[in-house]
Amino acid sequence: MTKMSVVPPPYRDTSPPPEDPEDANSIQHVTVEEPPAYSQLETTTLSPDDVVQPATFSIHGRFIYASPDPTTPPSSDPSYQTNRAILAAAQGSQQFEFQRVEYKYKTSNTTGRPVMSHRGKDIYTLVRHPPFLGWPSQAQAVSTSRKTLGEIHICKSPVFHHGYRANKILPEQEVKRLERKGEKVPKDYFWQIKEAGGDKGEDAWEWKDSKGKTVAYQWKEKNVAQGEHSGSSRDPDGVAAAKEGWIPKLQVLVELDRRTLDSLVAVWCLWLLHLHLEATKVKKTWEDRYNQMTKKRPDDVYQGGFFSFKF
Repeated sequence: MTKMSVVPPPYRDTSPPPEDPEDANSIQHVTVEEPPAYSQLETTTLSPDDVVQPATFSIHGRFIYASPDPTTPPSSDPSYQTNRAILAAAQGSQQFEFQRVEYKYKTSNTTGRPVMSHRGKDIYTLVRHPPFLGWPSQAQAVSTSRKTLGEIHICKSPVFHHGYRANKILPEQEVKRLERKGEKVPKDYFWQIKEAGGDKGEDAWEWKDSKGKTVAYQWKEKNVAQGEHSGSSRDPDGVAAAKEGWIPKLQVLVELDRRTLDSLVAVWCLWLLHLHLEATKVKKTWEDRYNQMTKKRPDDVYQGGFFSFKF
């Protein structure tokens, strides 16, 4: 079967030529401009298998911008976005929606010319629960699209290993299928997150894949021009976050398919949320604990177990 071309042929004058040469001289031929190709007016199709070149991502408020390298200013159009500013999250259980920003061209109803618009494509829901009754904190990236690497949890690396791991979570039906067959459920991971030494700066982390290859670095860069980013005007939280004096960045060092890159940036945002909540957590001193233990209770209050009963 012959593949149909998506580009229409140019307009041509299909009217029959005049028989009388004198009439031909009296006819004024009008040149018709070639219409734009359909591909310029359709939605930009992003395949999850497309190979994406290395880039550096930075967070400004709730928008994530991309640039070719760390020294180049980021683009004025965001590549990803969240529904709220991650670095402004308060303590407690948190949930964020992570989206890829897709751009498309469409014909304007007033001018008839192609104009660009954008929309958010749901990719992940980022969930972080604080520690509770001895259980450690939970950081989960729950996939909301079939074009991702699936559900990913950030956990501490096993014994005798340093850092953290972005573990692959199999669907429940797949786990049950393996258990019925008596097979062991694999404990695979996508990336290992370790503190980076050397000249990477403050709070620098190295991201390695399961084969030990370094795929990305993250660090905090000093914010020189606070609140002057080109995209900060559309998000007030972006200016507030910039005033903190630093901007989180992620430099991807290798080519990745879009499915892997989307998942990597989402898990990076989840990791930043975890680091932010850990850094802003109120830590009690020994003096605070001593004062709480020696504080005299009111006579009409009985303290028992986890509950207080007032009679």
